[in-house]
Amino acid sequence: MDEDRERLLTEIDAAHTALGAAHRRFLRLISQMQRTGIWQDDGARDLAQWLWMRYGMSDWKARRWIEAADALPTLPRTSEALDRGELGIDKVVELTRFAEFDDEDALVRWARGVSSGAIRRIGDLRARETIQEETVVAERDRWLEYRYADGGRRFRLDAELPGFTPLAKLPLESLAKKAVGLTRVNLRNLVTFAVQNGKPIDSDYFTRTKRELIEKECYGLIEFIESSVFTLANKITADEPDGRKQAAKLVEMLLAFAEKNAGMVRVMTGDALVGEHERLQARMNQFFDRFESTLKQALRAAADSDAAARASALLRYALGALHQFAKSGFAKKPTEGYAAQRGMLFA
Repeated sequence: MDEDRERLLTEIDAAHTALGAAHRRFLRLISQMQRTGIWQDDGARDLAQWLWMRYGMSDWKARRWIEAADALPTLPRTSEALDRGELGIDKVVELTRFAEFDDEDALVRWARGVSSGAIRRIGDLRARETIQEETVVAERDRWLEYRYADGGRRFRLDAELPGFTPLAKLPLESLAKKAVGLTRVNLRNLVTFAVQNGKPIDSDYFTRTKRELIEKECYGLIEFIESSVFTLANKITADEPDGRKQAAKLVEMLLAFAEKNAGMVRVMTGDALVGEHERLQARMNQFFDRFESTLKQALRAAADSDAAARASALLRYALGALHQFAKSGFAKKPTEGYAAQRGMLFA
């Protein structure tokens, strides 16, 4: 037993070291991708989105890893610690936020004995401390409010934006028109980013950044829809042995999900994606293709000779219910009447 334990510990330690070396190589390649710009060939808006598209990394994680990849060439001791497995990737990513060459050795020794969460808290504190005093004052005095008037026909924008005027290339009237469709947080972030980075706020900047913000939010919504629906679908297929009952419950689950999350229905139907990047609609189409395949598998398991045709009909029924829900101003519930109609759908 002791020999087995020692052998297993040796193997897992070796695997951990190899994983650290693999992570170090991956970060080097990320840095190389950033320098060469090869990611642009795949249509991504930036390297972070490319990492999400290719490897499924979250936007937050991708950006942290990109920052770590940029910092590691100036931090040889931290890089070595990752390569040897002394520090894991989570600790290294947080450490590179504030480590400097002069204090690197001491920080690596400290990081080995604390959690990655403790390192992150130090990084957050250091980040706040580096904000210049004038930026703090300007941010405190900066505010922006908007509201609709005349039954939604007019859009009013009021703002106090220190440091904004020299950068603004748009009159506030035009800014108000272009702000339609953005949340208050998004609009504030758009303006704040321009002010802090000295970017002129012209029509091209506003249009491009607005589209990026909306696209990013839509991607987040689609990810939530996919994760939620297929988690429930997997539970249904695991708990219900009868294929036809599986299919019926899958359709009912999709309708109930839309009913409970009315704000996402226009994304699911594609109405909210009109005029946005075609990748968003393609991603939503993939979701429904996958859902149709799940229906088809359930019906085939029930030896349904028309499994493909019935799965297609069920999906069209569900999509029709979602469109009706949206067009009715969310008054016509998707699940309304499904219990009575289910018999006809599975006749």
